[in-house]
Amino acid sequence: MSGPVIPNQAQLNGLNPLAYMGVRPTSPTLLLVETRNPTINDKNYALGTFWMNNNSPYDIFFLANLNQGVATWIPISTSSGGPVSELTSNSGGAVPPLLGNINVVGDGITITGVGNPATNTITFSTIGSGTVDSLTGNSGGAVSPLAGNINVVGDGTTVNVVGNPGTHTLTISAVGLGVVETITGNSGGAVSPSGGNINIVGDIANNITIVDNPGTHTLTAAVTGTTNHSLLIGNASGSISSLGVATNGQLPIGSTGANPVLSTLTAGTGISITNGAGSITITNTGTNPASSCSFFAYNNADVNNFFTSGIFVKIQFPATLFNVGANYNTGTYIFTAPNTGMYCFQIAVAIYGLADSTTNEYSLQLATTGGNYLLSNGSPYAERDSVTANSFGCNQTQYVSMTAGDTAQVQYLINNAGGTANANLSGQGGTLGAQYRTIFSGYQVA
Repeated sequence: MSGPVIPNQAQLNGLNPLAYMGVRPTSPTLLLVETRNPTINDKNYALGTFWMNNNSPYDIFFLANLNQGVATWIPISTSSGGPVSELTSNSGGAVPPLLGNINVVGDGITITGVGNPATNTITFSTIGSGTVDSLTGNSGGAVSPLAGNINVVGDGTTVNVVGNPGTHTLTISAVGLGVVETITGNSGGAVSPSGGNINIVGDIANNITIVDNPGTHTLTAAVTGTTNHSLLIGNASGSISSLGVATNGQLPIGSTGANPVLSTLTAGTGISITNGAGSITITNTGTNPASSCSFFAYNNADVNNFFTSGIFVKIQFPATLFNVGANYNTGTYIFTAPNTGMYCFQIAVAIYGLADSTTNEYSLQLATTGGNYLLSNGSPYAERDSVTANSFGCNQTQYVSMTAGDTAQVQYLINNAGGTANANLSGQGGTLGAQYRTIFSGYQVA
């Protein structure tokens, strides 16, 4: 489609030398006035033709090339101000074209740009997510966004955070002074800073010092003036001093109104003490009962005994709690000494149930090979308090020197004042209490 020719405009024809055979534009150039912009199909015009869109905002184009039926129209005056002559960013100054082009690129790390000649566009996109994935604090792990946002807040007591959407900034500030305002001890009230500092000092006179380390922002309290390996004691002024270094076996022994004294234990008779490093051994050096000849025998049931007036009868102790070495015979009720030495015997006998109320005298003795030992409270007999008191008893300890092979047994004698023989005597035991009151025990002393 050809547009109208502007009147009174003369054009050179296409013949040499008046024209350039299509290589150079005709002179003067043709100016077309249309109500639209030209396209590549508007090709039936001489090179150098100007095209003006008569609709506002009156863009002007220049026919620069005709090649294989395709027209190239270059806008030389458009509503946007014409062709781009330079680009300006946030900083660095204006960038002019190079060979008619200005490169607009991303940094290749966080942003990349992709050009599309077909759509005359450049598309920029972020590399990766393009957004903050998470925030990580001193502890607690990474915090991911919720609905595209991560809240950064203070505790409202010591730290406050203020957001400014207009500047895309967060301002973090301390609540109050943001520093230690006071320090309070056990007494004396709060201490406030002087020149921004609070001094914490030890009581050197009382062996307390404070060592500061600015590099680690720490204060270390330490006790001074002590002795290595020594026990510490206090005093009225509140200081600490050393009692002294204890040697093997020494203990702090109290002294009323004074400091304790380091001393070792004193051994008494039959005791030895051995002091070692961190140990005290106390040993009995006296003579212990020979474990090979100790016994404890007792009567475990009522036993009916018949007696003849004026004749000793052996008391039966058929049961034992222990009989180490089997030197006591539970069948004969006789103890046989395994060694020569001193022996200790304990005899406790309760006899009751005398059938003859006229019986009024008794005698109890420990009979040994070397001699007999009277155990009753009379010599040679003891009398009952009255003819109606039909029981008697004895509890006595007797030490006896014996030769190996000597024997010992317990026996009693009852006199009948009326001369009746074979009167019935019942029991040396019976109940649990009586069993333990009717005993015969012994062991070697030395």
